[in-house]
Amino acid sequence: MPTPITTDGLEGGPISTGYLPPESVSEWVKRHDEDVLASTPAGNELRTSWASAGGTQLVRTARNPGESDTDFLDRHIISFLVLMIEEPPAV
Repeated sequence: MPTPITTDGLEGGPISTGYLPPESVSEWVKRHDEDVLASTPAGNELRTSWASAGGTQLVRTARNPGESDTDFLDRHIISFLVLMIEEPPAV
């Protein structure tokens, strides 16, 4: 079973999204993105990790001064999606 995509630094604790066969990797990632966007950052750093063929990947994003929750979440999601192009989650 693939390792879940996990984002922490959110109110209510980490969000872990497991793979649900036979969905595509893009569908899996989209479900995770939607869950993260529906959350609220707990502080000034967000971290997302996942297992790829190249090993465990980790993206950390620090909040910019005065940045809204929505902008912070959007920027973090864009950051990990860029890396997922090169290191997609392993299924």
